[in-house]
Amino acid sequence: MTAPSLLAELARDLQQHAPFDAMPDEDIHWLIQRLGVRYFPVGSIILSAGSVPDGLFIVRRGTVKSEDTARNAALHALVHGELFPLGALLGQRPTLSTFRAETDCFCYYLAAPDFHELRAKSQRFQDFCTRRIAHLLDLSRQRLQTTYASHVVRQTLDIPLKEVAHPPITCLPHASLREVLITLRQKRIGSMVVVDAAGAAKGIFTLNDLLRITIDGVDLDTAISNHMSTKLVHLPSWHRAFDAAVTMAKHGIHHLLVIDDAQLTGVVSEKDLFGLQRVSLNQLAETIAHADAVDDFEQIQQDLNTLQQNMLAQGVTAGQLARGMVALTDPLVRRILHITKPEDIHDDIGFVWLLGDEHGRQEVSVGTAPALFLVLNDTRQEKLLMAWVDHLSEYLAAVGWSNSQIQLMKLDAVLQTIPTDARWIMGNVDIARQIQAQSSVLLLEQAPQILSTLSTQSNELNIAESAIHPKLIQQGLEVFIYISRILAALENVSATNTVERLSAVGELLRWPTETVSAWCEAFQFLWLLPLSNPRSEEGRDEVIGLNDLDVRILKEALRQARKLLEFATKRMQLESGLCL
Repeated sequence: MTAPSLLAELARDLQQHAPFDAMPDEDIHWLIQRLGVRYFPVGSIILSAGSVPDGLFIVRRGTVKSEDTARNAALHALVHGELFPLGALLGQRPTLSTFRAETDCFCYYLAAPDFHELRAKSQRFQDFCTRRIAHLLDLSRQRLQTTYASHVVRQTLDIPLKEVAHPPITCLPHASLREVLITLRQKRIGSMVVVDAAGAAKGIFTLNDLLRITIDGVDLDTAISNHMSTKLVHLPSWHRAFDAAVTMAKHGIHHLLVIDDAQLTGVVSEKDLFGLQRVSLNQLAETIAHADAVDDFEQIQQDLNTLQQNMLAQGVTAGQLARGMVALTDPLVRRILHITKPEDIHDDIGFVWLLGDEHGRQEVSVGTAPALFLVLNDTRQEKLLMAWVDHLSEYLAAVGWSNSQIQLMKLDAVLQTIPTDARWIMGNVDIARQIQAQSSVLLLEQAPQILSTLSTQSNELNIAESAIHPKLIQQGLEVFIYISRILAALENVSATNTVERLSAVGELLRWPTETVSAWCEAFQFLWLLPLSNPRSEEGRDEVIGLNDLDVRILKEALRQARKLLEFATKRMQLESGLCL
């Protein structure tokens, strides 16, 4: 495999897929010099569960099936560009799955010593191996950002760049890094354009470059030309602000140069573009605080949808999106409760409003209808409270929550069947605390049965094709949601949010940080997936169509779900042993 044409062909083949698409050419060249190719006929076993792998396999052609032999269940189909068995190679342990050729297939093969040497040689490859779901998520977010940027409301960005751009702050290539950093701090800006004596742009230095050099610990007296980015992305001033938003999303950058006839005329930042838009968190919060009529709430629904699209176009994470929405939906629910509250209801009556399910966990998007529970500890004005419940529906429907669940319950009944993830939103805080304390007791009583059910369902967490049934995503989410509940109750963690629960429990039990991070990232990917991919009809079933990258991430996310289930089962077994 030394012919230049063959080497070039192998490089092109590998660089279609992560992590090879982000690795330097010299690392790719080093890799392909050491790759072999192995053929496996259909049905043959490539690796058996329990065997220690002697190298890395990369699917070149055909399909490899991952099987859980302990449960006699198929897991995932691995296709062109996918790697296995990474976990076993990294941990230098036996594989947990059997890998079988589902079709006649060819695989690239890299011997274990070369695999570990490549990890030491290539930071990109090492990062993918140790943080592969995070690495893939970065790529997925960039694609999603590009998609949504093309749908951002055009009217707000339909102005020439010359009206948006601000004058560039520049320096010459020989300026020291120290001088540049001082200027950035003094002027409170995020970029410095490096120009030659004629004023032509030669490079740009941004906060992203600052993070990189901080890690490297470089000499601050070296020239800025050693640290600037030279791949300049630019548009002429007559282009629209919308074009700049799409270009930034496509290239994954936060600053864009405005250049006319080779002359630098300005700089546009991502912050400049999204500052143009009519809908912002602060503006919408102010609108919610003063909303009264049903028409007001209908406009709020439109603004929430616009804001969510804008946030996705900015490339926000699932956690950032959920926090942004909760910052608005909590006040929105309170506002609706406030304006529909009958005048004759007194605050000293023993009642509390609780939010449950997604709103209780603060894991909401615009379309997530709240589950509301009005809990009574005093029945003196029960009829008025029932009228309050009836009056809510019109306003909830106005903001797109016509399928909201609203229940009126007495405290004694609630303490026997706790609403899941109940969180206070209005009323008597002491009643809410009493309910939350009892919910932990009931949850731990039900934990063995819940884990048994999840274990049975985990056999269905496999992917056969790119058209995914929403039920599969929901089952994956349920693993993270239920287990985080159980572990939080077991370790007396008060958080209601899934990621916060996992993080807090992981810290208490001193679980590896990278393991807990992978669980949190897997959960957030599953949560965001239905928002970022449209549903379609296939026969009589509703399905979600995924691109090849999201299919890869979904496989990894479901693998993390099974891994968390194993951790939780062992933790409960240990707890049961201690109790005996």
